[in-house]
Amino acid sequence: MKQLFSRLHWIFLGLLLRTIMTSGQEGISSDYDGYSESTRAIDGSKNTWSHTGNDLDTSWWMVDLLKVYCVNRVTITNSKGDGHDSSLSGAVISIGDSKDVYNNVCSTVSSIPAGETVSFNCNGMQGRYVVIFINGHKYLLLADVGVYGHLAEIQPKWGKSTQSSNSNSFFAIDWLSSTWAYTSNESNPWWKVDLLREYRVNTVSFAAVNWHTRGVIRVGNSPDLYFNPICAEISDIGNYETITVSCGGLEGRYVIVQINGLMYLMLNAFGIWGYFTGNLAPSGTAAQSTTFKDAFAPRAIGQELQSTCSSTTYETDPWWMVDLGDVHRVHKVTVKNRNDIYAQRLQGAEIRIGNSAENWKSNTLCALIADIPAGETYNFSCNEMEGQYVVIVLPGLNKCLSLCMVKVYGVLSVNLAVNGIATQSSSYSDWVAKNAIEQGLQQLSIGCSSTFVEDNPWWRLDLGNVYEVHRVVFSLRYSGDDLYKAEIRIGNSLWNNGNSNPRCAVIMSSPVDMLYNISCNMEGRYVNLMVPGVMKMLTLCDVMVTGTPAKQTIGLNGKRSFVRIWFKSGAELTKSATGSLMNQLGTALADMGLSVTSRWSQTPEKLEVKTTNRTRCSNWV
Repeated sequence: MKQLFSRLHWIFLGLLLRTIMTSGQEGISSDYDGYSESTRAIDGSKNTWSHTGNDLDTSWWMVDLLKVYCVNRVTITNSKGDGHDSSLSGAVISIGDSKDVYNNVCSTVSSIPAGETVSFNCNGMQGRYVVIFINGHKYLLLADVGVYGHLAEIQPKWGKSTQSSNSNSFFAIDWLSSTWAYTSNESNPWWKVDLLREYRVNTVSFAAVNWHTRGVIRVGNSPDLYFNPICAEISDIGNYETITVSCGGLEGRYVIVQINGLMYLMLNAFGIWGYFTGNLAPSGTAAQSTTFKDAFAPRAIGQELQSTCSSTTYETDPWWMVDLGDVHRVHKVTVKNRNDIYAQRLQGAEIRIGNSAENWKSNTLCALIADIPAGETYNFSCNEMEGQYVVIVLPGLNKCLSLCMVKVYGVLSVNLAVNGIATQSSSYSDWVAKNAIEQGLQQLSIGCSSTFVEDNPWWRLDLGNVYEVHRVVFSLRYSGDDLYKAEIRIGNSLWNNGNSNPRCAVIMSSPVDMLYNISCNMEGRYVNLMVPGVMKMLTLCDVMVTGTPAKQTIGLNGKRSFVRIWFKSGAELTKSATGSLMNQLGTALADMGLSVTSRWSQTPEKLEVKTTNRTRCSNWV
């Protein structure tokens, strides 16, 4: 019965594919005499057709199916012709996940007579985009295009699922109410999702069927079922009942459901709520009491290679420290020991967290390192201790402190973003702008913001008032996300959607295993992240902003006001010239009875204005 249900589900999706095409996003390479609408090829009528021009090297037509499908076949109905060559000879059908026409080739058209329909077998090729293109400055005329197939069993980017038997574990996290993951009738069946990196898991929710025995939900970092802490125990679930359990911020990469006894395990709509804390150390500034040869302090927060260990000389109370840039709540510190005969040197070291960079003894003790075997990595819980500095010190005379890898996990103590209002240039499905700032509340499947693929996508946070923004923190969820050359801009102007405000930083790499922690120290109300360029997508997770209210915040009605001024000037925009203009503005406002203190929020910039010749229409006689 379950197998039949799944087959019927695929058939149903195949029948719906035509509807999905009409609701998707279509495109065409060029216009021709009012026949350019790409939708004409999927409107169900063979008496209308889409029609490109022949002015480009490659003419193309494309449909975005919105999700990845296994495409079994594509049908093309040729137009009845309009005097142009419409044989479609040499046209290529390609399918893939890129908007580029050169995806994987399904088939090449030899010839389709005018008004006739030909079917092309694509053998289950996977892709979101179906493209038909023809090279060589030719017209492309299409009366009707049909695409037949079913949803691909693609594991979502945020996690990869497996289970004790059968191959349908994906159905528990595809968020389709009609699909269920189910095991065979077996002893102690289980289901597991690999979140691909470590999270703090707050809540787990799922629907199950007739669960009348003891079961457990585990969260941890071991791929082995039984080596992870238990989040919750469940003894009874009714038919198609949905349950929600709290995991209290358990840390882990794997979430596992396992039940005892001989039975089926059926799951649906599996959701996980939590957040990625990330490794703060690489974005910090490392220092140490002394340095042995070239074993500099930053090496302990770089790569995990033996050659990248830091080391002090022999001295009294040697220390190593990382400055996180702002006060954080630190819940865990990870330390890796060197892998040689000197590994015992680390015994007795202390991990301290606090706000003193000069007096490490005044910082709070997080943990005492009794022993870490050579080459091993240990985790130390710090229970949300607050501090800007993480210090590792080795008390005693004639000691040498060597560290091969230090990671620090935590979140900002004061996060301005949670009270802000987020917007973005476009929203892909449910990946709306506010997802990026709802830390700890996100469903991991949609716990980030994301735009469509578009030109110059942007995301903006309105802090509600002017702040001295110290730092901007965020992370990436997936290895495919690319923020290369993304810009962070901070200011008070909404001109160009805030993307013309002063620039804080340009991102030059896109690792997914750390939090970006960018120091800005700039004043503004709006924080923008934007990716300049053609056909880009902007995805953001775990956005945090730290700062303090701007010093001069009193203006009209107790609030600061901003005015954008355009003026003509034959003089250079020197400091004295802009200062004189500000004085003139203040005098004019004073004459109107308004007493204000004004200053430039950003340095005025010269704007080149191009003029065009305008012609008048002749009078009709």
